[in-house]
Amino acid sequence: MMLVLSVVLGIVPLLGVAWIVLHGSIGTVDGLFMSLILLPLSGILFLNAYLDLRGRSKAKTAVGPLPSAAIATQGMQTPTQLPHHKVKIKKAGQRACNEKNEKGKFCGGHLKRWFYSVDLIEQDCGDAEKAWGLDAEVYRCEHCKTLYLPHPGESVVNVAGQGQISVFGLTLPPK
Repeated sequence: MMLVLSVVLGIVPLLGVAWIVLHGSIGTVDGLFMSLILLPLSGILFLNAYLDLRGRSKAKTAVGPLPSAAIATQGMQTPTQLPHHKVKIKKAGQRACNEKNEKGKFCGGHLKRWFYSVDLIEQDCGDAEKAWGLDAEVYRCEHCKTLYLPHPGESVVNVAGQGQISVFGLTLPPK
């Protein structure tokens, strides 16, 4: 739907430029500036349509062994460990690392969504991409760098958790 809308709205400014040219007002200051405004607007909308098409084709051709929810449900107690990373599964609503250090204290670092496909250090290693594909949902502790797979019961991709009930009785959208 967004693809069709972007293409249709990209054609409308081009029709406006064609109307300006046909009426001979392209030589005026108003016609020139209106054309200079409409052409980039059309270009942005066509770029949006192109990126949408490219994203859809990459989603179909991307070869990922398993989606991240299936990764977490395979071995709920012990996920498959990677050679260079410690891997755990998040508990429901977990936002902080529960890995213990050598003294037995919890790390407590925040879990943040980790986009390993753009991480230069991980690109050299390549463990996560080989195991989970290009864009799996993976979280990483900011301190100890332990990787966490999402909890199988949580369907929303949001570290902050679910939305809350307001004092007025309305359900607020997730954060």
